[in-house]
Amino acid sequence: MWFEPAQDYAELPGVAEDSELCVRDRVMRADGEPVMLAVSRLPRDITRGTALEGTDTGPGGALARLEEAGFEITRHEEIVSARMPDANERQLLDLGSGPVLTVRRRTWSGDRVVEATDMVMSGIGYELRYAWDAD
Repeated sequence: MWFEPAQDYAELPGVAEDSELCVRDRVMRADGEPVMLAVSRLPRDITRGTALEGTDTGPGGALARLEEAGFEITRHEEIVSARMPDANERQLLDLGSGPVLTVRRRTWSGDRVVEATDMVMSGIGYELRYAWDAD
C-alpha cells in the first residue's frame, strides 16, 4: 500500500486533484496459487485511520469497510477486456501463453467514486458472469 496525489489518477469524479489517494496493490490467491492482480485506489479522506489502509481489510473486503464507514454503495461499473499479459503480469500470475482478462471497476456512493480497481487475471479458466434487474 502507498499514497499518491489524485492528480496522477484523474478518473475519480468528486475527488479533488490536490487530494491524496490510498493505493492497495494485491496478488490474490486461491489454494496458494496466484489468480488475480488487483490495484485499488480510494480517496484518502475515506481511508485515513481505517482498516482500508491495512494489509487485510477483513471479511467482506474494502466494500464492506466502505459501507461500515457510511458510504452506501449505490452503483458499480465494470469494463472487461482481454489482452496479452506484460512480463510482470506473466511472472506474478505464473502464466504460460495466452491472454489475460482485465476488469476496470468503479464503485460509487451517490455521485462520488469511492473506489477504482483495476484487475488482471488469466484468460484461461475464468468466466465472468453478470446479472442485473431490468428497469
